[in-house]
Amino acid sequence: CDDATATVTVTIADELNAGDDGSAQVCDSQTNLGLLSVLGGSPQSGGTWSDDDNTGALIGGVFDPSQAGQGTFSFTYVLSSAQCLNDTAVATVIVLDGPNAGCDGFVNLCSTSAPFQLINAIGCSPDAGGSWSDPQGVPHSGNGTFLPATDLPGEYLYVVPGIGACPADTARVDVNVTPAPDAGLPNTVTVCSSDDPFSLFDQLLGT
Repeated sequence: CDDATATVTVTIADELNAGDDGSAQVCDSQTNLGLLSVLGGSPQSGGTWSDDDNTGALIGGVFDPSQAGQGTFSFTYVLSSAQCLNDTAVATVIVLDGPNAGCDGFVNLCSTSAPFQLINAIGCSPDAGGSWSDPQGVPHSGNGTFLPATDLPGEYLYVVPGIGACPADTARVDVNVTPAPDAGLPNTVTVCSSDDPFSLFDQLLGT
């Protein structure tokens, strides 16, 4: 009998690599975070992501911290194939509550008005603990307590320092100071009935 032969073709698939578990801190103002960038190693693309904490802020492999809000969230990445065992990695994202300096404001004051707290001119519930600078760009001597009689009018900046991955936030207050009316100072004038008419305004003292 003749020899019989058969051919067996063996295909060796590349091992799957979902990368290493990783973590990242982001600010709640950030809108798009690619989760593959959070994983360590060299993760292969093409896998699937699961929203382990049901944030509702995951589309494909992109997480929206601004939608999830403050907290710590986990996402599992799975690579699978018919030939090799699945490989998984977990991305943990810590969303920080970023600083809030509030919304820009404007205030009109009289030069004789009482001291004014500039933070009261800022909307959007600003965080306390920030610092103020005056229109010349130097720290405000009153750190937000404006003295209409002596402080410069103009643009005052309120800065709340950054936290972790969150940058500092700044709000502006434009201050306008109107000089108080000045009627002058009293004066006594002695005139004769035969004197020519004269201006009483010119007889007032002061400026």
